Amino acid sequence: MSRMYSAVTACFIFVAAAFAGPQIEFDTKTFNCGIAVEGVTEKIQAAFIVKNTGDSALRLVTVKPGCGCTVVKFDSIIEPGKSTKLEAEVNIKGYRSGPLSKGISVVSSADKAPVRLTIEATIQAAIDLSENYLRFDSSGVKSKVLTLTSLKPDLKISTITFNVDNVTADEK
Repeated sequence: MSRMYSAVTACFIFVAAAFAGPQIEFDTKTFNCGIAVEGVTEKIQAAFIVKNTGDSALRLVTVKPGCGCTVVKFDSIIEPGKSTKLEAEVNIKGYRSGPLSKGISVVSSADKAPVRLTIEATIQAAIDLSENYLRFDSSGVKSKVLTLTSLKPDLKISTITFNVDNVTADEK
């Protein structure tokens, strides 16, 4: 019976030792910033909550953005049971419309393998002009509709010129 007791005790000690020390958890590994307007939005912000679920202090050894357009702020020591915010700011000035994905690599004292955090956004053009918005009506009525959409509040259009069937209309 004492051998069985010793074996069970050894298992408990082994399991406890395996889970001792700092443990890292993230509220999310992907932060979606939504839509950013090209030429209007210069920077997007993301925040990741980092929690130490272990029983000793967690140290963030390396927090490295994937490129120079991303800057991160964080506390490097997280006490057991506590959490902190890892804040990131991405300068998107000059990026063209479409999906955007930026990475941050985190190495901690809990796990030597890096954890990859991702910041996502969609950059939308400030001016969207497409054939989908130009309607040619074939019902015999000579009306043309052009919709110009802009998300840039300070956009000023000085001239619009249409040349349809050799007819030109200017608006100033």
